[in-house]
Amino acid sequence: MQEFSQIPIYLDNAATMKPSGAVLGSLVEDAADCFCNPMAAYPTASRVRGRMDLVKQALAQAWGVDKSTLCFLSGATEANNWVLTKGHKQKNACIVCSMSEHPSVYNVVAHLQATGSRVQYVTLDNKGRVDLDSLEHILSTTQVSLVSVMHLCGQTGAINDIARIVGLVKASNPSTLVHSDGVQAFGKFDCNLLALGVDFYTVSMHKVGGLKGVGVLYCKQGLHLAPLLFGGSGDLGG
Repeated sequence: MQEFSQIPIYLDNAATMKPSGAVLGSLVEDAADCFCNPMAAYPTASRVRGRMDLVKQALAQAWGVDKSTLCFLSGATEANNWVLTKGHKQKNACIVCSMSEHPSVYNVVAHLQATGSRVQYVTLDNKGRVDLDSLEHILSTTQVSLVSVMHLCGQTGAINDIARIVGLVKASNPSTLVHSDGVQAFGKFDCNLLALGVDFYTVSMHKVGGLKGVGVLYCKQGLHLAPLLFGGSGDLGG
């Protein structure tokens, strides 16, 4: 089997990207010198926490939001799972998602439906985007708790007009929350989350030259996370 190092051209960056040289250099430095628990009180731990804050601040500035609305997680899969299972509280209200969502959204919604939650699926138009007429019909006939629509589909290239979708949702019911899986959109075009109006946005760093196992969750209303996993201590906002 041919070694990875011998492959001359790699053309699957939509699936994952090679970590950048700067990321790899930082990883070596951090593993050697910045390995402390960032939530501890001693000075070296504070240095680690400061480095994390710098990354969070850079993302917040790029997205036009406050860094207090951002949380590091193990990836977009965890972030999407949290939004769909913990991020909305309206009892007996419906969860809506599109027919083209990533499995970390679609499969969670299917599981919720199989265990008794109300679910509806928005159809797509002939360009692979969310059919806005289908969405408006659902919103006008159903009490909806959460709408989840990906920003950009990595398989078809279809880009959903998230700002318009948010406008339709909020016009129907201002308390309905909107989540967008931004994994494939992240880094491909400028994205001001306040302008989009989303309540939740999720990304994964390995799509943009970062490391696998790192995701970011944006929560418009701030981070008050009910845990998916129990037993770990610390500030989930970190």
